[in-house]
Amino acid sequence: MLEVGCGAGNTLFPVLNEYPSLKCYGVDISKRAIELVQSRSEFRIHQKRCKVWVCDIAYSCLPKEIEPVDIATLIFVLSAIHPKQITQALRNVKMKMKEGGILFIRDYGVYDLSQLRFGPGSKLGENLYVRHDGTRTYFFSKQALKGMLEDAGFKVDEIVYHRKTVVNSKKDLEMKRTWIQAKAINSSNS
Repeated sequence: MLEVGCGAGNTLFPVLNEYPSLKCYGVDISKRAIELVQSRSEFRIHQKRCKVWVCDIAYSCLPKEIEPVDIATLIFVLSAIHPKQITQALRNVKMKMKEGGILFIRDYGVYDLSQLRFGPGSKLGENLYVRHDGTRTYFFSKQALKGMLEDAGFKVDEIVYHRKTVVNSKKDLEMKRTWIQAKAINSSNS
């Protein structure tokens, strides 16, 4: 398994604990995140089955040490990449996947609460916004994500919106969230 955007390993380690024969790779753009993974006691326990690297998938191929994987995940990763670079990022992931391998994506969907909260001057392009800290966020429609996946050479198996109302009882606030989920198959190694 390959987790792109592994952060501090909050998905890697539960997966490693649940599946004792699974080998996992993790990459993240943040050097600090990779340092956090490597500093955790779980990393020392699983270091024969878990390898991690700093990598910007929008501009770099994944490390050559990563063997072809059956499963890859991109959980809230693509939205932080400029839309013009997303197809290349997907191609970089695809190159490390076995034929028939499955890619799982979860990210921000159009009309998510966070998109609707952006004020004037925050919009950079269609569904692309800049946050107050200068980072960018892209919100996916089904059609846009499908096109990007197909352009990268994946066969789209499923794309759905996941809508959920999250309640912050402390602030007495309801937040309507819209995420997009996709499952795509690496149909060839081209």
